[in-house]
Amino acid sequence: MADQLEEILQTLRRREGYADSSRPISQQEIALVESSLVVILPADYKQFLAQRGYVEWFGHVIFGIAPDPENSVVENTIAAREAELPPDFIGIPEKAIVVKEYGGGGSYILHAADAQRAGLVSLVLDELFGREAMYWTSFLAFLDSIVNGTRNWISVQPDLPLDT
Repeated sequence: MADQLEEILQTLRRREGYADSSRPISQQEIALVESSLVVILPADYKQFLAQRGYVEWFGHVIFGIAPDPENSVVENTIAAREAELPPDFIGIPEKAIVVKEYGGGGSYILHAADAQRAGLVSLVLDELFGREAMYWTSFLAFLDSIVNGTRNWISVQPDLPLDT
């Protein structure tokens, strides 16, 4: 897992506009994210947080522990949880966090380690009223897909509900 994450991060560092937290992230800071969002984070996402905090590059941000609240996983997840949604719209599960916005309207959500769908990353779309369009089997698989274009996602039927 560590080698795969390091390879992906090395690729990212060469991207235009690359930035990260530029400092070590402590286990206490990661624990604060978990307690603030009342989740247990998957190990691969914790490792990402410890190594980089968050990352951004031209047109993309993977939320995490960031100096700017707009790149914060806590701020973005709380905003998504508190959003007033239309009656037919499904909100994000209680045991999930927002790790990236989808430019076409929606979010990539990471299911907590203590959720039924532990560790999966789901793309939920506004055009599907918050329902899942596809998912990845882990945060690292998702990151590999976003950074390297690896076609490793699994498409789902949009009428299937997300569970916690």
